[in-house]
Amino acid sequence: MWTITNKQGIGHLEGTSLPVGGNSTHSVLTAHRGLPNARLFSQLDQMVVGDKFYIHYIGGTLAYQVDQILVIEPTGFSELLVVPGHDYVTLLTCTPYMINSHRLLVRGHQVDYVPEVEERLIAENKAAYFYKYAFFGTLAVLVF
Repeated sequence: MWTITNKQGIGHLEGTSLPVGGNSTHSVLTAHRGLPNARLFSQLDQMVVGDKFYIHYIGGTLAYQVDQILVIEPTGFSELLVVPGHDYVTLLTCTPYMINSHRLLVRGHQVDYVPEVEERLIAENKAAYFYKYAFFGTLAVLVF
């Protein structure tokens, strides 16, 4: 589960639809991965088909469900074109990490936004991070 806001340093690819939803739109949001001071799209390669991501903008919140994950050449942008009758958002970053020879595209189609689902996913992610850090913290104490 991802929540995307433009205050995080995520960019909108010029020439694509604005990320406000709508019939026959395809917005592309871009960000770096692996920056020491920002998470941005560092874990984009861990998303799987069926995952959801959320876009918060001044007009509300949009929910998207991942339906396609591709790795393409940097010049192969036909996958980013508008598909009539569909509302897509694609998250784009360079891959593989630190080599950046290709582009990772994670596309989602709009689904109904249910605030309770987003809140549950946020709580689950926080719990997973807590248990992960508690495990490694305990391991570090035992080893050292």
